[in-house]
Amino acid sequence: EEGETLYPDEVEPFYGGAVFEEYCVIPLPGAGGNDIPLLVASPAAPLDKVSEHFRQCWKSAASRYRVKGLFLISTPFPRTALGKIKRREIASTLIQKEGSWEKIQQNKNFVKSSANI
Repeated sequence: EEGETLYPDEVEPFYGGAVFEEYCVIPLPGAGGNDIPLLVASPAAPLDKVSEHFRQCWKSAASRYRVKGLFLISTPFPRTALGKIKRREIASTLIQKEGSWEKIQQNKNFVKSSANI
């Protein structure tokens, strides 16, 4: 929903599963100042199983908890001294490497949540 604040800790429980080593939801800057929620994960299963799990979770989540896609990475997540995931650092690195939301969607590591994004 536009203008609604989404907290990653609220969204992440909908996508967990054994197909991921680790995962988190990050906000990417979008048009009009609205953040685009994206699930970033390190896969622990073959891509077809990861994609199927993600799409099933996406379908069963309430619309307010639906992310725009899944981006797979192979490196461990950066963490604080307390072990918390550095979401902003992940988002910043992703934008630096890919350049924009549009380019992220074109990357081979991006899995669409549905046909209409």
